[in-house]
Amino acid sequence: MASSPLGGLPSATMRSRAAATSSSSAIPFSSSRFSATPAEEATVERSRSAASTWRDSAASCAVTASSRASSLASRRRPERTAARASAAARQERRRAIWGHASGPGLGVKAGVRATPDRATPRSWDRPRRRDRLCLWDRLWRAMLAAVARRLNITLAVKRLVRDASARLPELSHVDAGRLLVVAGEARRASRATIRPVAPAGPAAPRIRVRGRDIRYVITLRPLWFLESTPEGRVETVLHELWHASTRFDGRLHRGRRHGTLPRLAFDRRVRGLRDRYLAEAPAELLAPFGHRGLVRARMWLERPAPARRDGGRARRLYTERQLFYGLVRMRTAAPPHRRGRGRTQGTS
Repeated sequence: MASSPLGGLPSATMRSRAAATSSSSAIPFSSSRFSATPAEEATVERSRSAASTWRDSAASCAVTASSRASSLASRRRPERTAARASAAARQERRRAIWGHASGPGLGVKAGVRATPDRATPRSWDRPRRRDRLCLWDRLWRAMLAAVARRLNITLAVKRLVRDASARLPELSHVDAGRLLVVAGEARRASRATIRPVAPAGPAAPRIRVRGRDIRYVITLRPLWFLESTPEGRVETVLHELWHASTRFDGRLHRGRRHGTLPRLAFDRRVRGLRDRYLAEAPAELLAPFGHRGLVRARMWLERPAPARRDGGRARRLYTERQLFYGLVRMRTAAPPHRRGRGRTQGTS
């Protein structure tokens, strides 16, 4: 047998050892070389059993959670349906008030889109202060618009005066631009009064409206609004204009005072002016004097007063700042069947 140069072992033996070495190197952790002890095998078995138990418990927990979620969803379905209906109703109310669906509480936060099929959180349900102010602003504008649409009775009287001065020669000297018409408090049984505003000195108060000096102020009393007929209201205005001076300079006519001219003669003259004017006046100018309901009228916010005798400071110039528009109820009385020949309705 031939010997190899390494240790004198036969070549066949070396070939078998080389084959065994190569096979053992291919499977380095083979059970033929490394065998586990019984303690290690028991540990591995316990780990496998624990992992299997954990997987089973996790699967059972998942099944339980899924069943609970489905039961809660089935129980909350009616609540969600009611909440969606409530949200849709709120959205319709906001659309009716604000004119759009994104009112207070819907879509007011960034990244949130309000839809009718999703309930609005309770914390967003109350209107913001900004939205409340917007609502009050809308209501205030609507109220002002409604008041502005009401009949302006003092302006109607001014138009009547301007038309009467153009149609009646006896009143051709009347300048409606220098006449102020206001509504005032009661004064005995008077329906209206005319007050001259003549410059009696540097300390006397003056009235200026729209840049023009006022010479006369006609004050309409409550009886003119509540206890007069349309013809009586026109007669009252003509009655007061008849007192003015023919120069229209802020003074009263001396020959047309009640103390100078007999009352029956005065009333007869004014009644003749009324009949002539009513026969020629256009219907659109006479229609406001038969109105019933609330009307707008100019009133004094600060009434002019004569100069103080104690030398105290008093306002000398009164303008539009001392005037305002107020509401007055107007009630038209039924015309009598027979009109007496006594006092007319235009008493000063």
